[in-house]
Amino acid sequence: MITIDPGYVRKGKNVSLQTLYSESANDVCVECKIVRPPRSRHCYYCDRCVFRYDHHCQWINNCVGLYNNNYFFIFLFLIILLCIVAEWIAIDNFIEPNNDGFLKEENSVPAAAIILLVSSLALYPVSLLFIIQFKNYYYNQTSSERLSKGKKIRVAGCCLVNCWKMFFNKV
Repeated sequence: MITIDPGYVRKGKNVSLQTLYSESANDVCVECKIVRPPRSRHCYYCDRCVFRYDHHCQWINNCVGLYNNNYFFIFLFLIILLCIVAEWIAIDNFIEPNNDGFLKEENSVPAAAIILLVSSLALYPVSLLFIIQFKNYYYNQTSSERLSKGKKIRVAGCCLVNCWKMFFNKV
């Protein structure tokens, strides 16, 4: 996911900003010196414009955009699943500390407590981010569009159709 192109907008030929502003009624990206396509934004970390820009994620050190939004959604789901499995293993170790389970050491209760603490601390924010991403799929929006004050883009339609379009990059 780190190496996947999130949907960078290709830079065109080198044109002055006056020419871009005079020829286009759409948004112009001053940094990239291009006419921005609809639903795209400039990422200041990557210094490029991204199609259907959602956000720049520090976990994957990449933008989340048109081409990797689905992978990011699956990534969050798998992290939640991993946290739940780790908690289940740790709780099982508290119930029967010296069984033939995953943690086979004699004094495995402190290790299980650390695993339970870390996975519990990670589960809450990742679950919130997963819910936010699911709502974005539901309303066919990005986090950037949802949080921007100037433009409110809400693509109407059935939630299942919106999820289908977002998941298969049809928007």
